[in-house]
Amino acid sequence: MAAYDDFAFFRYIVSSNIRTTILFSLNEGSKSLDGLKSDVDLDSRNMLRVIRHLIDQDLISKTGKEYSLTNSGRLIALNLMSFLDVSS
Repeated sequence: MAAYDDFAFFRYIVSSNIRTTILFSLNEGSKSLDGLKSDVDLDSRNMLRVIRHLIDQDLISKTGKEYSLTNSGRLIALNLMSFLDVSS
């Protein structure tokens, strides 16, 4: 059962270009909402919705007005970049 859960989680992350772009963007360092918006073509309302989902999944965290990857988020981002052969 755990393998299916891992696959479902992986599919959840990679099925959205927005989610992967946010993870890759935050892999470069902490960013404000405006900093993320410069990397992702999405309005603030929808961006915040995606960010809330990533926070709920413990992939990103918010400190003050800055968003950053959690340890889990960094591992996911690095593994995705390696898997998709994306240079940082």
